[in-house]
Amino acid sequence: IFDVKSYELTINYLYQNGAEAAPSYTDTIEYNTAYSVVSPALTGYTASQDTVMGTMGAENMIVRVIYSINSYNITVNQVTGGTVSVSVEDAPASTTSNTTANNNTRVQLSQMPDNGYSFNGFTVTTADGTPIAVQNNAFTMPANDVTVSANFTANEYTITYYMMNGSNTIWEVDTFAYGD
Repeated sequence: IFDVKSYELTINYLYQNGAEAAPSYTDTIEYNTAYSVVSPALTGYTASQDTVMGTMGAENMIVRVIYSINSYNITVNQVTGGTVSVSVEDAPASTTSNTTANNNTRVQLSQMPDNGYSFNGFTVTTADGTPIAVQNNAFTMPANDVTVSANFTANEYTITYYMMNGSNTIWEVDTFAYGD
């Protein structure tokens, strides 16, 4: 009769910079026994191995699962009345309709109203319509694709007409939106 030896399997879950992403997994497994361990899901990150699996060898094993930060799409709706630009932390500004940002990255928004229009704020929503808070023309990128819109309104102007018809003065007041 002989004893089957057991060995230790340790799985370290790390971010790309080496910091701990999740608590390590440790188990004692008999030699030549299959194992399968699902890596924890971390919002906004992708694991290098969704499942660590294999057959236990004749020595202790250490496996490293590395979590890479995910990038998400930013779609910019260009609307009538002005333009919008997006600047992602540590990246050049973009006035194109699409750009990307990593999860939890600061995204700065800027706008330029066209002549005759006023800016009335930004709207940022995820693909399912969930609003994202914008403070000081910036937001933190969620672990979702987002759409950015700037809200512009046409300025209104009041025109007062004075018309003389003989001895009668006719007054008329109209209000027009820019472009009408």
